[in-house]
Amino acid sequence: MSHRHYRHRSHPRRPVKFTAVFFSSVTLFMILAACAAEKQRALYSPLDPGTPYYDNYGYTETKVTDGTIEITYLSRDEGTIPYLDYVEQMKEALEQRAHDFALWRAAEAALENRFPHFAVEETTARTRKHIVGRDPDLTPYHNYNYGVFIGYGAYRTNIWLQPMVTLRVRLLPEAKAGATDTYDAKAVIAVYESSYPQAREPVDPPLVPLN
Repeated sequence: MSHRHYRHRSHPRRPVKFTAVFFSSVTLFMILAACAAEKQRALYSPLDPGTPYYDNYGYTETKVTDGTIEITYLSRDEGTIPYLDYVEQMKEALEQRAHDFALWRAAEAALENRFPHFAVEETTARTRKHIVGRDPDLTPYHNYNYGVFIGYGAYRTNIWLQPMVTLRVRLLPEAKAGATDTYDAKAVIAVYESSYPQAREPVDPPLVPLN
C-alpha cells in the first residue's frame, strides 16, 4: 500500500486570485453603474457640457439677437448594420427625430420668452458617420460616404450615426398670415409630447414618432 506525502505550506497562499476577483468585480460594478447612469438620461434633455461630443446628446440654444435664437439638437450615437438600405433608413429616422426635438425645444424657448409663435428662418443638418468593430481579416469591397462596407461574415461591424440639427428661429408675437414656416408654439409642443411620449423619461424612447 503506497503512501502519499503532502508538503505543508509554512506560509499562507497570497490572496492573488481573491484580489483579482475583487477588483474585477469592482470594475464590473463601476461599468454597470456608469451604463445605468447613462441609460437614465432622457433623450429630450439639455446637452451635457461635461460630456465628450461622441457620448453626448441633447439640445442647446444660443441667443443671436433680441428676437432670434439658434436651437441645436445633437442626437445620440446610434448603430446600425452596415448595409445601404438599413443605413439610409436609420439616418432618415435619426435626422427626423433630431429635427423634431430641435423644433420642440424652439417652441418651448418661444413660450419661455413670452412669444406664442415662432418662424424657422434657416435649418442646418449634418450627420457624423463612423464604423466600429471591423474585423481586420475581412477585405472591404465597397466604399460609401457612410464608411467601409465589408463582406459576408462582418456581423461584428456597425455603422454609427450621430445627426445634429440647428434651427435659426425668429420669435413672433403673432403668426404671419399665409406663412408656411410659422409655428404655434403650444401646438408644436402638444404634437411632439404625443408623438414621443417617453422622450422626457429616463428610458430609451421610440426611434421614430408613434404617428
